Amino acid sequence: MGIYQTTAADRTAIAISGTDRVDFLQNLITQNIERQEPCIMAALLTPQGKLAYDFLIFRRPDCFVLDCDSRIAEALIKRLQMYKLRAAVEITPLTETPLIIWSDDAEPLPSHEGKHEGLHPDARHKALGLRGWFATPPSLSLQIASPDMWTAHRIGLGIPQGAEEMPNGAIFPLEFGFEQMNAIDFNKGCFIGQEVSSRVHRKGQLRKSLWVAEFEGAIPAQIKGVPTPITTDITGDSRQCGQIITIHKNCGLVLVRNDSLDKPLKAGQSTLHNLSGLFDFL
Repeated sequence: MGIYQTTAADRTAIAISGTDRVDFLQNLITQNIERQEPCIMAALLTPQGKLAYDFLIFRRPDCFVLDCDSRIAEALIKRLQMYKLRAAVEITPLTETPLIIWSDDAEPLPSHEGKHEGLHPDARHKALGLRGWFATPPSLSLQIASPDMWTAHRIGLGIPQGAEEMPNGAIFPLEFGFEQMNAIDFNKGCFIGQEVSSRVHRKGQLRKSLWVAEFEGAIPAQIKGVPTPITTDITGDSRQCGQIITIHKNCGLVLVRNDSLDKPLKAGQSTLHNLSGLFDFL
């Protein structure tokens, strides 16, 4: 088992402080901020139940730290400021550096948890390891992994991330595994977009689901790259039934209609094999 450390230049930290910070977030986000876990995943939805912004939240004694895609950080801050109204909260971007510790095994890293204050299990999946934000990252004697290695590891686990793979306002979180990633608490009470999400969850009627797939054969030229967010169609029995979300070499995340999973699936001249869902890895 190799243990690695890496950073994430494509992520930004936002601090939510002030005496009203708990109630402020509790009324907006999909997860229960009153849970005492040091790291949770959550999202801010549109009133129509689609994803607006996703982020990890780290609990600190004096604030919450939102770990989000850098490309949407400014827009997220503006949206939170819009909801602030008279609440006693401060919303401030941080200049800290993210640190991720992970292994190529599916087990968590108990030997490192608690060793450095601020490193906590990634709430989305145990095999994503530990992560945290630091003004000065701790010095660790671990192998340095490139962001590309981390991306391959994440995609192989079936974890979508970022605005390119999950365009804001364009996807339904339950189709992208947000329940399996512990990002939604349907028992917490109201949050923006709750009505639509709760109805779909209650009826159990997801039309599409996210899968990890292996690609055999020539990958279409427009989706070659590491990684490449695209919308190339997937077909089953010559009918369009899904889209490629992202791909890394011959492994990618695909969104496929559940009623087409028993059909031979193709993307251009490439055949999809060995589909596995996020729940297969938990």
